[in-house]
Amino acid sequence: MKQFPAALEAALEAGRICRIVRVTLTDSTVLAYCNHDKPLTLDGSTFQPMPGDLAGSAVQRVGTSVDNQVFNLTWDGTEEQDLIDGRYDDARVELGVAGWEDPTNAWAWLHVYDLGKLAWNRDGIQVDLMGTMRILGQPIGGSFSPRCRNILGDALCGVNLPGTAVGVTVTAVSQERMEFSDSGRSEPEHWYSDGRITWTSGANSGHTYTVEYSNGPNFTLQLPTRRPMAVGDTAQMTPGCNHGDDCRHKFGNTPNFNGWPFLRGETTVQ
Repeated sequence: MKQFPAALEAALEAGRICRIVRVTLTDSTVLAYCNHDKPLTLDGSTFQPMPGDLAGSAVQRVGTSVDNQVFNLTWDGTEEQDLIDGRYDDARVELGVAGWEDPTNAWAWLHVYDLGKLAWNRDGIQVDLMGTMRILGQPIGGSFSPRCRNILGDALCGVNLPGTAVGVTVTAVSQERMEFSDSGRSEPEHWYSDGRITWTSGANSGHTYTVEYSNGPNFTLQLPTRRPMAVGDTAQMTPGCNHGDDCRHKFGNTPNFNGWPFLRGETTVQ
């Protein structure tokens, strides 16, 4: 059984507690929040009031089972681009409680998680919290699959990704934050699907997004842009890779293909 400080037990009995959450990024940046109406300082961090929902079910078990939870948070000041770029990947998340009258002596951490999948909804950010024991369930070593296991542009792939970039100028906008056209582009369907586009001018300048679908001059983004796109906005865009025949047909990179296309599936009759 977890032992609480005497000051916290008194705060619990009096009902004068609040929830606290601390997120530590891999670059050592610390984000600390509470659902109290004033900042609280404890355990070396200052926890700022947050208008979001810190409530959620969390169960601590004895053993090696994986406890995954989903929380809905509204993080003021959190840059969407940081989330897209993976700055929050593998962050450490601590959840606890504190007595708001004497936070220095009345606090305790209840659960520790790794930050998993992030998703956006109307109310803010949906956070998938992964139990720290999940690492015991992960496969170790390489795997074999029909599709290439390389990441486009990495050392094993060998494709000079910056050299494939093309300039894009928005000539029409279908949905101001999702779909646009560039009449100067005429590549085949899916040429830029799963590729990356970095805006170099306009309201979204400096931000990078993933292209969900491309067909000639028409493009659809995977996520909405932070601000509306407009005719005349410019960007640099790189093609995507389907980790299959794109290696040969699009990039001429067959020698570095790291897949097993003739590998038999699980349902193949022996």
